[in-house]
Amino acid sequence: NYSFIVAPFWADINIQHGGGTGRGGEIVYAVLSKEDQQTLGLEVDSFISTYFSQTYLSNWTLVVQWKDVVPYSYDENPPKNSFQAILTTNGISSFYVFTYPC
Repeated sequence: NYSFIVAPFWADINIQHGGGTGRGGEIVYAVLSKEDQQTLGLEVDSFISTYFSQTYLSNWTLVVQWKDVVPYSYDENPPKNSFQAILTTNGISSFYVFTYPC
């Protein structure tokens, strides 16, 4: 019995102070299926095809972006981090990509 975790940024971030409070931070995501591939999905397919030297057309893609998140313990001017995780599959091969900053 195995458990797996994908951790694009292994740190203690505070997501409670987002949403326009001025303390920073928001998390947004998009789920793209083969039927609703948009520019973002095509960019992911192109990235995988280029960097893994294979033709890749995804069936499903999840893109999660953390923007300007702050550490859980912060002072008046907390450092902010932005990063992105992309998980994608074509039903045969699966990839995950992390980007910093996004």
